[in-house]
Formats: sequence, C-alpha cells, structure tokens
Amino acid sequence: MKYITCLLLTLFLSGCGTLVSTERLFDDNLLNTAPKTDRDVRYPDWGRASDASEATQVGNASSRTTTMQRRMQTQSYLQLEEFLSANGIDYEVLPGKYLIIRVKRTIKFETGSSRVSVSSRMWLGKIRRYLETEASRDLEVVIDGHTDDMGSTRLNEQLSKKRADSVKALLVSGRVFVDSIYTRGYGAVVPACSNQTRQGKACNRRVELFFILPS
Repeated sequence: MKYITCLLLTLFLSGCGTLVSTERLFDDNLLNTAPKTDRDVRYPDWGRASDASEATQVGNASSRTTTMQRRMQTQSYLQLEEFLSANGIDYEVLPGKYLIIRVKRTIKFETGSSRVSVSSRMWLGKIRRYLETEASRDLEVVIDGHTDDMGSTRLNEQLSKKRADSVKALLVSGRVFVDSIYTRGYGAVVPACSNQTRQGKACNRRVELFFILPS
C-alpha cells in the first residue's frame, strides 16, 4: 500500500493556481512546498526494479493479482461510500488513474490555532469509528492542513502542519485499522477562497481529508 501511495502522490500530480480546484490538490510543486518530514509521501524510488529480471517478476506478479486488486478496490469503495452517505458526509471522487475520495466537509480553525473545533470533532468522531472497523483496513488517509495569509510563510507552514497533526491525533485515538495516515502542511499556498475578506480567511483556515483506496 505504501508503494501505491508514494507512486500516486509523486507521479500523478498536476498544476497549481491561486484558487486550486479539487483535482489539482495533489500537486507535485505544492508537495515540494510543504514541509518535509518522515511522514511525507515522498519516496519515488520505492518499488523500482533494480534490473530487468526483477522488473519481469514484478510485471508477472502484477498481472496475476489484477483481478483480486480490482475486487478489493470495489469492495472498499462501496463500504466507504455507504458509510459517508449514511452519515451525511459529502464527498467527491477525484478524476485520475487511482481512486481518491475527497471529503468535501473541511475542519475549521480559529486564527492562529491548531485546536479542532467542537463541531468538527463531532463528525470526525464518526470517521474515527469507521477507521476502527475491519472495512477500513486497506485505506490510506492523507490529511492536508492549510492557513489563511496572515503571518509569515514559515509560521503558516508550521501552523498548517500542526492542524493536520491535530486531526490525525483525533483519528488515531482508537484502535485504527488504517495502514497509513499521512499529514502535510501547505501553509497559505493553496487557498480555497479569497483572502481579501474575513469570510474568505475563515474558509482557508482548514484541514482536508482524502481517502486512497487500494489499486
């Protein structure tokens, strides 16, 4: 699973803009902008065959397991879709080769704070309980933290990562089956709204959740 995630987040990323659309959130330039830690998904050499014979073995093994992988992906997606729909949590499936589900509802924060709001804790509790079930075993979760444009670049990078880590701490407080939960901080470089108004700044002080399904 880690190889799939790394390949996904390293090779299948696209452009960057001022107000970034959902299909462009997993962006190579933006990933380079985010603080680098051992939890960042940045291992392009993982799974790379060292010689032709190894590559052939990998290819043969891959062809034999394609059907099983597709079945796992379909089952995992249907279970996750059923859970999100039943709990009124809006989501969208991002276009691309890999199956990525973005939760439309974002976690909001006060200015300069990394404390998750009470209202966000309530629905994050539902996510945590799902991650404690067997159904989530094959999922990988990416948590992206963001800020408004107040403060220095360094401060916002640190704050956005703290926000992502705060959400992760809530999600892993139970017996979580998820293989990997990755956190990233983008500072103010990926605004969802304009920073010209108070409402826009509040919109940008957020954390977003993504689920990556087995492929």
